[in-house]
Amino acid sequence: MNVLPRVTAALTAEWPDLVAELDRWGEAGRIASLWWRDDDAVAATPELHSLLRLAGEAPLALAVIPAEIDPDLPGFLLAMPQVAVLQHGWRHANYATPGAKKRRVPGDAEKP
Repeated sequence: MNVLPRVTAALTAEWPDLVAELDRWGEAGRIASLWWRDDDAVAATPELHSLLRLAGEAPLALAVIPAEIDPDLPGFLLAMPQVAVLQHGWRHANYATPGAKKRRVPGDAEKP
């Protein structure tokens, strides 16, 4: 049994698709466990503030790029026990050659 969504569905799904899927789960007596993640965080940006207001007390995962972090971010997050900090690479650099698909890990093509 294939349980993974088709690639095209994953790329074209929108909010109503999620609502419809969650409705189907409810009709089947199932409950989905979801988590939020803010990706590529380095600072307490206005966008992060908006997300935290929207999330309220709901758990939130914050994927932080340590090499780029603003020194004030750890102190800002201390007062937010609902936020889990996840290391998101070290520099999160793109090692792909220009015009190629992004690569987060250096490969043989990039070696001198």
